[in-house]
Amino acid sequence: KAKLIGLIGHARVGKSTAAEYLAEEHGFIRVKLSDTFKDMMRSMLSDTGYSDADVERMIEGDLKDTNMAVLGGKSPRAVMYMLGTKFGREMLYDSVWVNITRSKVAKLLDRGNSVVIEDIRRNNEAKMVRYDLGGKLLHIWRPGVNEKDPMDSCSQALLDNTIPSIMNTDIPQLYREVAYHAGVEHE
Repeated sequence: KAKLIGLIGHARVGKSTAAEYLAEEHGFIRVKLSDTFKDMMRSMLSDTGYSDADVERMIEGDLKDTNMAVLGGKSPRAVMYMLGTKFGREMLYDSVWVNITRSKVAKLLDRGNSVVIEDIRRNNEAKMVRYDLGGKLLHIWRPGVNEKDPMDSCSQALLDNTIPSIMNTDIPQLYREVAYHAGVEHE
């Protein structure tokens, strides 16, 4: 049966590591709410003549914080933030990326694919996974990482005792816990 897992947690706690594990070891398809506006950014940068390799470095790698003349002196990260927040959530409507992702994930699930969404940060995103699509949320945290910062606007109310909280202290333990809570066998 197709499964849907949504990962909640601060930056640098292991959400992408957990998603990569589920994809590589258990065939899950990785989805991010940011996929659509990252694709918009890829198109913009490709159209200006950058190579595919450089575009990926600008979107996901070591060049995403580099200010660029072609972007009005802004970095790709800053422009993606503006696309996601200022344009998407504020100018269009708050749930634009949720609705796009919901449609994408529903199609994948209907085809029998298991899916992991690795960047759940807001209440409406968590509700989409848990209530709209019947998925399971996993909260990942790591001691000493962003403990004092609020996790965007995903409220503690959603992180109740029905959502497993996985402490990431080492990668093998993270894999075991994620596999257990995702209902897959850990090898």
